[in-house]
Amino acid sequence: MLGDHGAFLLPPTHLKNAIPVFAASHDNQEQQAIMDELAAAPQTPLLILYDGDNQHTKHETLPPLAPWDRAKLIERRLDAAFGDHALRGTLTNPDKSVTLLAIKEAKPLAALLDRLATRPVLSGFVSLSAIECLLMIPRLAPKAAKGWACLLTTNRTSGPRAVITCDGRLIYSRLLSPLSKSAAQTAKAIMSEIKALHDYLARFGLTAETPLTLIALLPSPLHEALNDI
Repeated sequence: MLGDHGAFLLPPTHLKNAIPVFAASHDNQEQQAIMDELAAAPQTPLLILYDGDNQHTKHETLPPLAPWDRAKLIERRLDAAFGDHALRGTLTNPDKSVTLLAIKEAKPLAALLDRLATRPVLSGFVSLSAIECLLMIPRLAPKAAKGWACLLTTNRTSGPRAVITCDGRLIYSRLLSPLSKSAAQTAKAIMSEIKALHDYLARFGLTAETPLTLIALLPSPLHEALNDI
């Protein structure tokens, strides 16, 4: 997983002595440790999950088409909407519409790919965290597949993230305030931003009476602090 604050490397289970490694973005020694781990297993593919900010989305409704023609049309729509963006992705929604996602600047990703270019590492698949989070929501809370849902996650590479969906379709995704040393302060900041998001999402049809399923994947101290608010 890669974000503005650093990178987290999770090795596959078949590598016997490999352990998870976190490297802060400002620490060259820690970054080198990740590269050394990758170089030690050059035949293991690398999958990169990018959790950067400034993710842009666009929903497209497509006419009925054969799978090949549909794929080509999606690629053309993606080029037209985000042709100059560094990182792009697509996701088919339950209603068969397509969500286009893109990040214009992905400096941490570009830096990592530059490092990998000099290493004997198999090129990996790059995905956006919003896409993966969207796929997790109905598994974590099946009732969230219908109606409004908010998945709240946090990690050391980028901080807290909120992913908002409606009927399984991505509506909004953004990084929240950075983590504080105090769980209570972080919880208050998160709840404040969630309330602000609720007001913002009124333009998409979310009202005060609309049920919103909140799924929080957070450390225990942060869970406890949120429960105390």
